[in-house]
Amino acid sequence: MKRTLAAVLAMVIVLDLGVGQAHVYAQENIPTEAAETVTQEMKKAETESGKETETTVEETEAAGETKETEAAEETETAEETETTVKETEAAGETEETEAAEETEETEEADEGLETVGELAPLPDDPEYIKLQQEAQTADGLSVEGHLRGANWDGYTHNAKFNGRTVRNGIDVSYYQGSIDWNAVKNSGIDFVFVRVGYRGYSNGALKEDPNAAANINGALTAGLKVGVYMFSQAVNADEAAEEARFALSKISGYNITMPVVMDFEFISGGRGRLYQAGLSKDAATTVVNGFAYTVSCSGYTPMIYANKTMLENYMNASGINAKIWLANYTSQTSYAGDYDYWQYRSNGYVSGIQGNVDCDFWYDDTVGFTLTVPVGIYTINWAFNTGYTLDVTDSSRSNRANIRLYEKTKRSAQDFKIIYRSGGEYAIVAMCSGKSIDAEGGTSAGANLIQYDWLNGSNQHWYIQDAGNGYYYIRSVADKNLCLEVEGGNAYNGANIYINQFQAKDSQKFRFSNTEYAPPQALPPVPDPRQALADIPWRGRQSHAWHS
Repeated sequence: MKRTLAAVLAMVIVLDLGVGQAHVYAQENIPTEAAETVTQEMKKAETESGKETETTVEETEAAGETKETEAAEETETAEETETTVKETEAAGETEETEAAEETEETEEADEGLETVGELAPLPDDPEYIKLQQEAQTADGLSVEGHLRGANWDGYTHNAKFNGRTVRNGIDVSYYQGSIDWNAVKNSGIDFVFVRVGYRGYSNGALKEDPNAAANINGALTAGLKVGVYMFSQAVNADEAAEEARFALSKISGYNITMPVVMDFEFISGGRGRLYQAGLSKDAATTVVNGFAYTVSCSGYTPMIYANKTMLENYMNASGINAKIWLANYTSQTSYAGDYDYWQYRSNGYVSGIQGNVDCDFWYDDTVGFTLTVPVGIYTINWAFNTGYTLDVTDSSRSNRANIRLYEKTKRSAQDFKIIYRSGGEYAIVAMCSGKSIDAEGGTSAGANLIQYDWLNGSNQHWYIQDAGNGYYYIRSVADKNLCLEVEGGNAYNGANIYINQFQAKDSQKFRFSNTEYAPPQALPPVPDPRQALADIPWRGRQSHAWHS
């Protein structure tokens, strides 16, 4: 009876403490044969003093009726635990929330690891999130064994690229693993862009791609042309410049002849500091131009990678001072803006690489894809009469001094340093002043040829195209349809030099003659465009439109 009473009392105590705990003990069975006795004992218990009740419970415990007593003790323990948990939850709620916030994105990034490959994701890497989405598609096109031309394996190129060479390339990062670069080269690939680093999509830290050096070295050794890219999450021009300097620091000492690229894109799911910044079109354009300017000042060719939606809706594409690398996964893009490269699929494959790889077209319009004139100091003589040569008027050291035709006099005003940059591009520097040959006013026919401080504008860059028989055309990078010409086609002292429509005529041909030359001690050193020129103030006059 006392055992039954103890069990009932335990039940009553628990129910008194709250209905919320009833489900914990509702499974405790009360013997049915003792029901009547229990009722009587409960009535008796109601009239007894609290002392008698306490004595009864104590006697029950002493009698060793542990099952019911344990139930009561468990009830008390549960009550105490419940109170403690509530207090702990109240005290630690903020800490738990913060911890969850810190781990949430990492956990999301880790999900689906098997869809990317066996390589573990790099911390806070925006490219890994992108690859998760791309991995949902099946293996795609092999770039081997297909003809190249206007329609390359079902890909239709814009008619504006007629006359250009369509070259095939890929872009790679840590996630392609170890690469057999000789096999890649033998599969028909002409060029590659190697990721050198990225900015974290949540914490914003700059990180180096672990495979950058191995990929650059391997690709160059195999004979591929190499450019590099930085996966950006920059939200202002200062961060963009920081990313550019980071990328440049990783390519020092390498023969990088392709552009240095800013990969500017949102990552999926509305995540990432770039997406969350909510930049206006003008602000986003300012960001990418910050990257382009920093790269350009170091003597490399800047380029911005972005998808069609980004270019059309989130930036002012016509205001970007760099080449454009369009990403649009289709057989014929409808993008109407300027671009020099087209990433046409993300799930191609080539020999030498396990798994998928991004595939790209390059519409190569460079004149003389390789170096045509060795670096050196030359007189630049006119084809009609090689006794006349380019000359800085009055040996001036001033900006905007005119470049004219004049009889050879073996003066420093007639000597020019030819500096090869990359991609077939040259800078031409007057030895008498250290200033660069410049098409004044930019890119229109009729622009006068002058000298000016090196600003790395496209109208200070030149292609030197082989015209045969030891002669060359000097064509403007700002507009490949323009070249140097002697105005009027007559040889006399002071004849003007300007840029005109390229017509492959003799008045547009020149011969480069090597010169033994030691500049006077008083002259300043000749600037080398491949050295950093960030200390030169930006004047905004020069054309930096790298688009065709």
